[in-house]
Amino acid sequence: MSNMKALGRLVAASEDLTDHAMMNLQKLLEALVYASIRVESRGYRRSGDPGDRIAEIREVLKGFPESMLPEAFREVLDRAVALYEARPRGDLTYLEAPDIFVCRNCGQVAVGSAPESCSNCAANGGVFRRFQGMFNGDNSEPDEPAALIDLLDENVRVIDGVLSRLTEEMCAHHPFVDRWCVRDHVAHLHDAQGVMIRRVSRILEEDDPFLSTEAPYETALDDEGRPPETHAIFAKYASERAAFTSRLRGLSVTQLWRRGRHEDFGHISVMHQVKYFTKHEQVHIGTLAELEAALG
Repeated sequence: MSNMKALGRLVAASEDLTDHAMMNLQKLLEALVYASIRVESRGYRRSGDPGDRIAEIREVLKGFPESMLPEAFREVLDRAVALYEARPRGDLTYLEAPDIFVCRNCGQVAVGSAPESCSNCAANGGVFRRFQGMFNGDNSEPDEPAALIDLLDENVRVIDGVLSRLTEEMCAHHPFVDRWCVRDHVAHLHDAQGVMIRRVSRILEEDDPFLSTEAPYETALDDEGRPPETHAIFAKYASERAAFTSRLRGLSVTQLWRRGRHEDFGHISVMHQVKYFTKHEQVHIGTLAELEAALG
């Protein structure tokens, strides 16, 4: 097996594990893949004229298939390499080399900004990973609380839009074998929201509380105590979300960054949970779009 295939299989396995909330094994595999690439790269490091490396980059890029280097990304890379050839010791500006966004679900590349949804697999734009200029770190920007809280409300509006186009019969239909239907996803999102609300409440009301693992994916198919119709489940979910985001907007900056200790993730803050569940929902929004398309 080639090194590329081995690394690809590890990434695929790590992504599959996230479907079962096995996040810590997932992070170990992702770290192994990253470390393997960095170890391999050490053998190719050398000093010398930057112009020599630019020529080497152009030669290496010729061997990349279109599936790995789509046209929009190739155009940016070719333009960037040409500019470096013209001035090999001068860095490019942000306009010349904008940030790149890669879909974590399928690898589709977007230039400059993440799309609302992936044009290849329909995953929500929130799952795209941003690649930006870095030196001593990853240059990740601090999360803006108001924007993340707004996104919690926006997720509900997007899901509402999908459900408004589906009948109850369509919501309960399974277009894909051994995969959740729309109703299952909505039930899961409602259960996951309950986890988020409980954790945030404990962090706000207790000093450094210990937060045990909960597995809402295990209860998605459990109908006990749940409304029988998808739209009724969603209505309950939306009502609880409105109350929750209203509460968040009334918190001080200090309260938003209060922390608790989670047995899987270590120290987590109120804002960590808001971001985590916001991104989690966006993954499911992409799947809902895929289901809606399959339902016709």
